[in-house]
Amino acid sequence: MNRFFIAIFLAFTINALGQSSGLPAPVDILSPDKPTGVLHYQKNEYVSVTNGSTQNLLNYTGSDGYVQNLFIAISGGTSGTLTDSIKIYYNGSGTATTTVPLQNLCMSVYMASNTVTSSHFNNLALSWNAANYAGGVSCDFKLPIPFSGGIKIDLVNNSGSTVTLWSIAQYQTGVPK
Repeated sequence: MNRFFIAIFLAFTINALGQSSGLPAPVDILSPDKPTGVLHYQKNEYVSVTNGSTQNLLNYTGSDGYVQNLFIAISGGTSGTLTDSIKIYYNGSGTATTTVPLQNLCMSVYMASNTVTSSHFNNLALSWNAANYAGGVSCDFKLPIPFSGGIKIDLVNNSGSTVTLWSIAQYQTGVPK
């Protein structure tokens, strides 16, 4: 199982244990009342990413915080764009802590074999838009990704062709613990 999703499960479990034991509960960054710090963003506009290449989506070193929103739009490939992967590195690590296919991150695995011209879904955690006729996909991942001291997020193009990327990563820093 992916370490990122295990971390989210553990955060919920620790929060529940803290509340039942009378200990102060940790900050719930999934709450709509989550703490805010300083809002930053990193953007890529119409970047060509060749097959097998890596493009950085976010690279931050400093105080604690969380990624608030990660929006990724890719065009120019075929359905192969669904095979691109996201790598997340924590605290300056040279090795990715989490590597996940884009379709898994956005929970769109079932769309890989979809034969309609476009597919969409949206909820509080994420949204997905696949325009199969244009070879484009977009994903808006809204679940907070907490970090301590830094985070790096890369997209690896495994599509078999050059794609065009547009992305924006919004993140909060200086968030009180």
